[in-house]
Amino acid sequence: MYKCPICLDNIYIFYYQSKCKCKLKYHFSCIKEWYKIKNKCVICSKIDNTNIFNIQSKINKFYQFIFYLLIMFIFYLMTFFTMF
Repeated sequence: MYKCPICLDNIYIFYYQSKCKCKLKYHFSCIKEWYKIKNKCVICSKIDNTNIFNIQSKINKFYQFIFYLLIMFIFYLMTFFTMF
C-alpha cells in the first residue's frame, strides 16, 4: 500500500506518479494543490514539468467512460426485462 507523502493517507485509486527519479505516488488532489505552490517534487525537490491539467483530463475521461458503460448496462437490462 502506498501513502501520499503530502497528506500521509493511503492511496487506493487515481494517483499521480512523479516523473522524477524518486517515482513517488501522490493523490491527484494533493499534488494539484502542491503544484499551485511549487513546481517541484515534494521529496527530492527536482522540477517536474508535467502538466497536471492533462492528467486531470485523462481522469475525467475515465469517469465519463465508466458512466457511459453504466448507462449502457442499465439500458440493456431494461430492454432485456421488457422482452418478457
